[in-house]
Amino acid sequence: MLNLLSTLFFLSANVDALHVSSKIEKGVALHKKSNCLTAPKCLEPGEECMTSAMQVRSKRPECNKWDKFCDKAVYELPSTGLKLTLPIMTQEDLSYLYSHDYKGQMLIESPTHWRPTQQAQMILDSHLSAGMNHDGLNVVEMGCAAGWVLYNVKELARNGGKLTCFEADPHFHTKLNETFKRAERETSGLRTEIIPRLFTPGMLAENSVDIFTSSQTLEHFADPCPWLAEMYRVVKPGGLIFTEVPEQDKDPAAGLTRGQFHLIYFKEATFNKMMSNAGFERMKSVTETTPPGLAVRAVYRKPH
Repeated sequence: MLNLLSTLFFLSANVDALHVSSKIEKGVALHKKSNCLTAPKCLEPGEECMTSAMQVRSKRPECNKWDKFCDKAVYELPSTGLKLTLPIMTQEDLSYLYSHDYKGQMLIESPTHWRPTQQAQMILDSHLSAGMNHDGLNVVEMGCAAGWVLYNVKELARNGGKLTCFEADPHFHTKLNETFKRAERETSGLRTEIIPRLFTPGMLAENSVDIFTSSQTLEHFADPCPWLAEMYRVVKPGGLIFTEVPEQDKDPAAGLTRGQFHLIYFKEATFNKMMSNAGFERMKSVTETTPPGLAVRAVYRKPH
């Protein structure tokens, strides 16, 4: 689940340390070349110059409170239709915003809450459709908070598998430890690991993950290209990626600001385009009505 620190996924990562053998090229920060503004290459491979005609929101309203947004606009990328905030936020600006002002966290008290229940069911259904092993799998979550989604899919890791959570926020560690201990008591041959750090490149071995999951996180990324490249590196051929993002594609043009510090605005079609361009196969994607609003939930597979 989303938490403050999980949204800072690549803020402290050394992207140049990524060594990726995949269809996706390494993401590059937006740059100005001869006064030409371009998007990250994995999102706009032709590196077409952004023009004012591509703007769907010429000014971020957050500028009224945070000056980090005052030179930013939202553009519709010509080849994918994805809505992206440009120029790309710097590491320093994002670090400041999240350490000083982030209050967007949704607290979830139980594994029976609607969100982890529904997300886990989609993962379990997709696992069956993919014909994967019924147990012994390695399941990893980025920013798992109290660990409810991992708890709800724990049977996939019985008999020698492992649940791994990257959770840098110490406020969740006590509850997360309790969740994992309970899962181990209830599941034979289960191993668990809490990594109290941000999920950054190079921390997992190549082709080592059967299922990777994250929720309500990617919309906070300034540039998702390094994450996409790392997913292709660490997920096994035939392995799955589950993601959920808010469906807010029309928000910039409508003048809406829902959620704090959202930098990418998705709909199901543009999210699928981003993932397919990165080399992943769509297994299932849906646009769901949830209490906070519409959300895109999707499962993708790395090709064999």
